[in-house]
Amino acid sequence: MNMIAKQAYHAVTSMPGCHSKDGSVPHWHDNEQILVMVSGMCKLTIDGNIFDTHPGDLLFFPAGPRHGAIGTGPEGCVHYEIFAPARPDQLPGWIGSSVLRYD
Repeated sequence: MNMIAKQAYHAVTSMPGCHSKDGSVPHWHDNEQILVMVSGMCKLTIDGNIFDTHPGDLLFFPAGPRHGAIGTGPEGCVHYEIFAPARPDQLPGWIGSSVLRYD
């Protein structure tokens, strides 16, 4: 976990055909999110719209929309997630539950 101007970011790895650690099942949160593709390919669903992402892609979505990601490249995918404000459940020392919400 790294901190930039009180905004948390971290790298996420999703293997081919598998869901990322906890971000693939459609969910939502009160944080704005930027996703920066580093390698591989990913299928990202945001409020029912499907996007195929590739290295170098940058996606922004506001707080609230339902979304999830699945690695689709032969080697899966790696992407950075940046949240504003930072998700407290990803900060060092957090002992509460996840801020992700599921329908």
